[in-house]
Amino acid sequence: MASVWTFIRKPRNQRLLTWLGSGGAVAAAGIWAVVTYVGTTGSTATIPFNHLFVDPNPSTSIGSGIALADIDGDGRLDVITADGPTFGTGGQPVVAWYQNPGVEEQGNWTKTIIDSQFGGTDDAQVAEIRGNGIMDVITSDYPAGQIVWYENPRNWGGDPAKDPWRKHVIANGFLHDMAVGDVLGNGKLDVVVHGHFGAFSGESGPTVLYIQNDPDSWTEVTMTNAPDHNGNGKGIALANLAGHANGKLDLVENGYWLEQPNDPTNGNAWTAHTFDSSGPSLAAVAVVDINGDGRLDIVMDGSDGTPGALAWYEQGSGNPRDANNWTKHTIDATINTSHMLAIADMNQDGHPDIVFGEGGPNRIGFFLNNGDGSSWTMQLISPTNGGRPLVGDLGGDGDLDIVGTRDDRVPVDVWYNQSK
Repeated sequence: MASVWTFIRKPRNQRLLTWLGSGGAVAAAGIWAVVTYVGTTGSTATIPFNHLFVDPNPSTSIGSGIALADIDGDGRLDVITADGPTFGTGGQPVVAWYQNPGVEEQGNWTKTIIDSQFGGTDDAQVAEIRGNGIMDVITSDYPAGQIVWYENPRNWGGDPAKDPWRKHVIANGFLHDMAVGDVLGNGKLDVVVHGHFGAFSGESGPTVLYIQNDPDSWTEVTMTNAPDHNGNGKGIALANLAGHANGKLDLVENGYWLEQPNDPTNGNAWTAHTFDSSGPSLAAVAVVDINGDGRLDIVMDGSDGTPGALAWYEQGSGNPRDANNWTKHTIDATINTSHMLAIADMNQDGHPDIVFGEGGPNRIGFFLNNGDGSSWTMQLISPTNGGRPLVGDLGGDGDLDIVGTRDDRVPVDVWYNQSK
């Protein structure tokens, strides 16, 4: 099965499993008994979850960016959050990380503030900027108008729970979504952003690639050929759709993808190819081989209140640059407001499943893939705690758990998988 990792160089000691990217539930004694909803014919399966909190009340701000990584090098996945701007409503946004206690218990996550004077963001990512296996935090500071990364003190022998993190400015800029990966295939991690956090007020939301020269020097490339270059857009993923032989990655966005040219520093040379001309302007996007045919497919859903059903786009055997080579398969038309999607094999049957979190917040759950994407089974985890889900083995017991913020609302939730 072809797959693309969120971290193009897989981090050491990392248990985070990701590919690049109506029903009801009854709560009893803190355990969600999942009621299965079958959208089309498919096998039913129930995975029980125990709903606890990483932090029931992380701040007086709102939780926006969230990521998973082993921050302190103990082999366990920690949780990283970056609050959203308050827009004058009070509270102080912060960037923070929560140390995984290593047990599936309530209240044992230790919070460490990375930046107490943060302005707010809409996304956060983690990656080893120096390429040494030590995980750093990348985000944006909206009021400052900067794309930034925070250097983990472990890079100089420090303690990420006690020592100050160093803030580095990548460039002046804004974002709504962000992806981090080795776009050029040269062994250095680059940063891609899409959309302006304040674009709801009419500002443009371009796609911008920040090519890493070294950790303190970045080349800014604006994608002038992106269909929504002068409009408001959201949704970004990285994948090799053009068949590059040298490890290069293309940019996959809301209804189109941008093919990397011979000279990636030329923003005018990136060619846009449409896979859905009527796709939502604001979208959640992921890339994975859904049906196991060896070709990467695209998963997309409407986001931030923009209509657009949860669907996957099957890549045919023809030219991926041709819109007719992509076949849309609707999974569920009622799931149409996911801020982000996570791809993971939730039932460990070897097929990629789709984890969603509706904004609002509303539902959070996942669709189990029957194997070739022709039928799906939805399992609802909660009808009201949706938002921004991520997946990883937080409990260290071999099954996959779900963590998330409630789409700009506190707290930080964790659903421990009780399969093992």
